[in-house]
Amino acid sequence: MADDETHIGRNNEERKEDENRRIMGKALEGAAAETVQRFGSAVKEHLAAYAGDRENAADGNSKLSKTLKSIAETPTSNEFKKQNIAQQAGFSAEVESVARKNADNIIAGNDTRFKRYDDVKHSDGRQTSNDPIVDIVEVDGLGKTIIGSEAQMKFVGSSPKELLNALKSKEYAKYRNEGVIMNIPDDYYDVLMGDGPDGINGQIRKLQGELDGDRLAGKNSPESIQQQIDDLKQIKKSLRKSGLTKREALYAREHPRRMVAKDVAKVANKAGLQQARNGALIGGGVSLIRNMVAMH
Repeated sequence: MADDETHIGRNNEERKEDENRRIMGKALEGAAAETVQRFGSAVKEHLAAYAGDRENAADGNSKLSKTLKSIAETPTSNEFKKQNIAQQAGFSAEVESVARKNADNIIAGNDTRFKRYDDVKHSDGRQTSNDPIVDIVEVDGLGKTIIGSEAQMKFVGSSPKELLNALKSKEYAKYRNEGVIMNIPDDYYDVLMGDGPDGINGQIRKLQGELDGDRLAGKNSPESIQQQIDDLKQIKKSLRKSGLTKREALYAREHPRRMVAKDVAKVANKAGLQQARNGALIGGGVSLIRNMVAMH
């Protein structure tokens, strides 16, 4: 009799283990499918950045006007090759930044997307080419531009200091007046927003010291100094990280396929880590349920 009870007990335990394994398997299967779908769509953003076909564009405009491939194939002058590549790298930065931000949004489950303004199809069917103020916008799930998301991409200058000099110039006053977001290289952003000698805060403090101490240099009037301070504050307020560095922008221009391969590899790595976390979470959940059942 005791042997029979032991046998029955073992059978019950085996059935519980089988059920736990079945639950675990189903949960992992569902999590894996969701992970594959989500991260697969993120990968497609990077592939579209290279080839030009976007998946399920809300406004129906799935073709990109510029791609990493087409930009890399743009002719350069032998005499001004370095300058040409630097200029073209700015367009590569736009395409690459949009792809990275969209991939991140997809992975995070956000339904907004970023687009180059040239690729936005307006309600009247028209598309804007090379808008003088806006390079990139964020659109909602219906493909409509989110007001206040208008951004200009600026990858000019060979250093953060040169970029800031450009941002302060009269030529760039139109951007300050419009109050658009300024997307800049991530490495330049860290310098300009830091407290080092090339940072914006340092320049503001220096100018404020001249103003407060009545140490006006040359022909600078108090009004002129104050205007410079106001401009710097406006610039600081407008700056955002683009999602890539200056070097990455140049790399995307010169080696677009390698750039995309690296981006895809990063997404794949994130997918693997996510699936590992899913396994740990689901395994922990099943274990908790099993323990709760065992207590009753």
